[in-house]
Parts: sequence; structure tokens; C-alpha cells
Amino acid sequence: MQRNNNEFARGWFLKAEQDLKNIEMILDTNNPDSPYDTLCFHAQQASEKYLKGFIAFHGLPIPRTHDIEELLELCAPVKQEFSEIIEESAILSQYAVAVRYDFEFWPGRTEAEESLGFAQKIKIIILKDMPKDVNPSDS
Repeated sequence: MQRNNNEFARGWFLKAEQDLKNIEMILDTNNPDSPYDTLCFHAQQASEKYLKGFIAFHGLPIPRTHDIEELLELCAPVKQEFSEIIEESAILSQYAVAVRYDFEFWPGRTEAEESLGFAQKIKIIILKDMPKDVNPSDS
């Protein structure tokens, strides 16, 4: 059975929500030894999944990329608000690969909170106009 665009988008959004919950749960512990690099990775992943879900919802081909800037640029013609956050959210892209493999790169709590904020902005822009059957908050 082939899924329609709404179901496909909702699947992406549900996965993105798991990444955001992971970040929020760990930040709530206020443990100074929290894995902030991992939280930044999850923020990038949540953003990527939300954007790919948005692309899927609109029936566009989903690119194989982790580049948030590229994904935002693809989404901007459909929703102008994305062009307003491209520059500030582009930092998320470095958390897709560098944070996992660069042994010199260790973001702290500030970067994790900032990354979460960018991911939440992307989520809000996407979900505010989504139909109820696609919105993961309407389960």
C-alpha cells in the first residue's frame, strides 16, 4: 500500500518530534555533563526531518542531504518565512556530521539551547498551516 503525501509528511514529523523530546528531556535535567554535542545533532535531525516532511507534504522530491540551508532554500518558494531564517539556521548543518566525527568540536549547553530554538522555529513555521491529520500534536 502506497502512502499519500499527508501520511508521509506525518511520519517525518513524528520522527522529528522524538528528536525534540530527546533534547528537552536532557536539558531539563540541568546536568552539566549532558551530551550537548548529541543534543545539537538531534536539533539538526529534527529540523531536517521537519523540512523533509514539508517537502513530502507538497509532493516535491526529497533530496538526500543533511544541509539545512539547502532544505530551507527548497522550501522558501512554497513558504516565504523560510527565507527569513536561512542564515541563522544554517549553523545546524554542521551538527549533522562535524559534531559526530570531529573530535575537536564540542558544543556546550548554550549551543544546544540555541540549536533547539532554531529547530523549534522551523517546526512552528511548518505546523501552523498543516491540516490536523498531518500535525503530530493532534494525535
